[in-house]
Amino acid sequence: MQLIVYLTRRAALATFAATISFPASADHPGENLDARMFEMEPYFQAIDAAQAPDFELQDAEGNPVRLADFSDKVVILHFIYANCPDLCPLHAEKIAAVQASINDGPMSDLVQFISITTDP
Repeated sequence: MQLIVYLTRRAALATFAATISFPASADHPGENLDARMFEMEPYFQAIDAAQAPDFELQDAEGNPVRLADFSDKVVILHFIYANCPDLCPLHAEKIAAVQASINDGPMSDLVQFISITTDP
């Protein structure tokens, strides 16, 4: 099961407006964010909840990670079945490309990518 969960449009835009400088906002799609995301990512799902529920999981080294640890960022959750032999690696490559693109731009400090494996 592959799923990308994006924070609500309102929360993302509020975070964006409150923390980013004017020059960096020049290319932001604003009110057309959902339409742009659907154009760019066929698996995009807009979530209209006020906020995502908090969770606590362990990272690869066994350290606790909570969603609340990233409350000052736009969080992109990527759920992946790590032992999937076909589509999952392609999906992970796409997420890595999106992350690299964001990391090369003005929003690199505002976005946090979190991958969560759904392996049993």
